[in-house]
Amino acid sequence: MALLVIPEQWRTTVCALLESKPDWDPAGYGRFLIEYPSNWHYEAVEAIRAYLESDEPKGCRVQMNYPAGETYEFFFLFLNGKTYGKVLLTTSRKSVVIFSAHRPTGPKLRCG
Repeated sequence: MALLVIPEQWRTTVCALLESKPDWDPAGYGRFLIEYPSNWHYEAVEAIRAYLESDEPKGCRVQMNYPAGETYEFFFLFLNGKTYGKVLLTTSRKSVVIFSAHRPTGPKLRCG
């Protein structure tokens, strides 16, 4: 499977929800704090939103066991460095969960 342009409807909904307080997966939030101890989590949220609002952002759709929803992983720019992101939009389309915002563990995404 190749990288694909993340669907506009998903991005639009996620970006709108990122304006309010998004949920963070506890493990993902902990990793963010360890890797970026001098930065605030809202800075990562803003960087994720900027990437999703850019022209044709690409990523991979991934399956998450919980909660139910549609999830994409992607690389985005944070503090002038490549950063791995994984965000879930719940099936209700009323909330998002940030699972990852950290330095990549590998050079490619699952589908890339």
